[in-house]
Amino acid sequence: MKQYELIAPCHFGMEAVLKREIQNLGYEISQVDNGKVTFFGDAAAIARANIFLRTTERILLKIDSFRATSFDDLFEAVKAIPWADYIPEDGKFWVTKANSVSSKLFSPSDIQKIVKKAMVEKLKQTYHADWFEETGAPYPLRISIVKDIVTIGLDTTGESLHKRGYRKFTAPAPVTETLAAAMILLSPWHADRMLIDPFCGSGTIPIEAAMIALNMAPGMNREFTAESWKNLVPKKAWYDAIDEAEDAIRNDAEIHIQGYDIDDEVLKMARANAKLAGVDQYIHFQQRDVADFNTPKKYGFVISNPPYGERLSTKEEMFDLYKTVGRVMSENDTWSFFLLSGYEDAQKAVAAGGNRKKATKNRKIYNGMMKTYLYQYMGEKPPARRKDKKKMSKKRLVFATGNQGKVNEFRQMLGDDYEILSMKDIGVDIDIVEDGKTFEENAVIKAKAVMEETGEMVLADDSGFEVDYLNKEPGIYSARYLGEDTPYSIKNAEILKRCEGVPDEKRDARFVCVIACAYPDGTVDTATGIIEGKLAKEPKGENGFGYDPIFYLPERGMTTGEMEPEEKNAISHRGIAIRKMVEILKKRGEA
Repeated sequence: MKQYELIAPCHFGMEAVLKREIQNLGYEISQVDNGKVTFFGDAAAIARANIFLRTTERILLKIDSFRATSFDDLFEAVKAIPWADYIPEDGKFWVTKANSVSSKLFSPSDIQKIVKKAMVEKLKQTYHADWFEETGAPYPLRISIVKDIVTIGLDTTGESLHKRGYRKFTAPAPVTETLAAAMILLSPWHADRMLIDPFCGSGTIPIEAAMIALNMAPGMNREFTAESWKNLVPKKAWYDAIDEAEDAIRNDAEIHIQGYDIDDEVLKMARANAKLAGVDQYIHFQQRDVADFNTPKKYGFVISNPPYGERLSTKEEMFDLYKTVGRVMSENDTWSFFLLSGYEDAQKAVAAGGNRKKATKNRKIYNGMMKTYLYQYMGEKPPARRKDKKKMSKKRLVFATGNQGKVNEFRQMLGDDYEILSMKDIGVDIDIVEDGKTFEENAVIKAKAVMEETGEMVLADDSGFEVDYLNKEPGIYSARYLGEDTPYSIKNAEILKRCEGVPDEKRDARFVCVIACAYPDGTVDTATGIIEGKLAKEPKGENGFGYDPIFYLPERGMTTGEMEPEEKNAISHRGIAIRKMVEILKKRGEA
């Protein structure tokens, strides 16, 4: 199935959690930029991403990316795109939104007009028509220009993904569904721990928490623009995704979620919204002031968006409110508190209330255009639960990755010998500085960092593309070559340009992957996988991603971008490294 590059926009500051979500769906990340994550996937990925992702606003099918500093540049580049590959003759197409940042082209209305005009001219040539009725399926486009780099995407979603369909009633200044989900996913909360939102308003945080605990896909009860794109996304892809979502729901989950608010009318809205979401039986809403917060339960979580800004009339009121929150924290020191607030003196006021602990972590998140901070106060960890003998007999192995596909591959290859866990499974979210000079050094850095954090046996990998003529560039900087926000089409074009005219015998290139395993005793094993080939003369193939279109395998007569996914996976550098590491682990276990 044809591979696409898909763009998932999000609130600034939520990129890490969205990246993890996408990887857990099994898709490869191509870029992480401010306010968006780009990844590779097929038509089925369009349906699955729209239905399953909780923290993105929409899914865009990336059409092209190029540099333009004049409207002539923009027109010619857009006209060169094979639009008939995406839009049928009767398709309705328009630019629904254009934005520009730090670019010579800055007028949204002019950008929209030029793009539409160029598309019409191209489609006239292709379909041999002078006029388009545009009576068919809608194909809305979004244009983003950042530092003169134009990115064009087809909007597969339509109405923003934060509109799940359940929030018919809203209180003043509600937190969006996507932001609420991000707050929960950024915490180590699990369904077996109590969760309370003492400022629940219309119920968004408790509802999103219940949906996460039940593994209920957020988009399974709404419609999407791309459902009508018979030429790009087959109906079966949507049916399969819905079936997958329904099968994944855990109706037997034991959940303890509560929502408080002082306004009984607002609580009526919350209860109605929870019922529409299908989770009302899992949430207990009650009228209660935060000052009356009292529970005999231990090791629970408070995840909340306390009032700030226009919701409180004076600075004194705001300080007193957050002071009360601080008192509640000090009286419930086993609990963890995750508070989203734009109040600049939030930590000071919390400390004045008796909570002397500093926030474990502050994460800056933009709630629309408003800068807020997610203040994370971690409470005590509950006592470790005893495991049954069967589980205790297995060796634990943590994979320092958010890519669920990698985790699953190891699970399959190691069989019943190891309990394979992801970083998410064990609640670890740390920033690692990859400052090594080789793939091996970076893999070891990542593995040791997580091992030291967890005390577990930990796997990590690092990989990239090397071209001998370029002194093995881009190498360890493959993801960051020419900048992380630079499209791979531009990266590939630059590499080919630098090697223009270089004879075949000097065009040796390879993909490299190194997997490291760090053990609690301080020792480390590594395994390397390499695919040797040549730098192509021109990019070919749409099945791969990254540097695949310019990596040529002479023995197969094609680039890895032209290979079917199954064929490529069978010979991949990562697969080779994984198989070698599996053998190392088996031998070590026998010793």
